Amino acid sequence: MVYPQGQILTELLSNENGTCIFKAIVNDNEGKNLAIGTAYEKEGSFFYK
Repeated sequence: MVYPQGQILTELLSNENGTCIFKAIVNDNEGKNLAIGTAYEKEGSFFYK
């Protein structure tokens, strides 16, 4: 609601040995970076129903 034209951009940085690393960038309406973060997930470490 604050930035209706803003974006969340994601990028897969690595996918090796069952571990994926992602980067996410949050931009405002003008494309200015508001936040940048990274996360990783190991294959089989999370159970989905």
